[in-house]
Amino acid sequence: ALTELQLSTEKERLRAITDNMPALVSQIDADERYLFANSAYKTWFGLEEERLKGMTVQAFMGESAYEMAKPMIELALRGQTVSFENELQTRQGSLMIHTTLVPSETRGFYILSMDITELKRLQRRLEYDVSHDMLTGLTNRRAFLLRLGATLQACCPQQQMALLFIDLDGFKNLNDSFGHDFGDLIL
Repeated sequence: ALTELQLSTEKERLRAITDNMPALVSQIDADERYLFANSAYKTWFGLEEERLKGMTVQAFMGESAYEMAKPMIELALRGQTVSFENELQTRQGSLMIHTTLVPSETRGFYILSMDITELKRLQRRLEYDVSHDMLTGLTNRRAFLLRLGATLQACCPQQQMALLFIDLDGFKNLNDSFGHDFGDLIL
């Protein structure tokens, strides 16, 4: 009786932990059916755990998303931990998700999916900021050199490429005298 009480207490503790994580947590069996799903599934998709239990991953994800995830699922079923990013449609809209599939001792796997939408938005913003002039919004020297390097690598030895540099003497005076909008028009 004490062991049963301890087991029940541990189950409640695990449920409290998984239900309060800002992530999807679930367990999938070897036939790709849900055995467990935390409360985030209800928050994100409006699906209760009871409705998910027994549902296949394919039925939950839909055909196209499943086809993309299938190679990762197969690796997890063969005992390999894998991670990938994908986009999911939720009740909150479209979210970028980082998912890790962890093999289970019962030949299925666990799913841990976290919302990384804000992180991706910040990453795109930082990438834009380091490659564009803040004043004009034009690509800067760093972006130019990266593009030039990629173009040179993509060119075959037989292909020709031309590069044109233009130096506008006194352009700063135009910007200072007539404003940056005028300078942008001239460019």
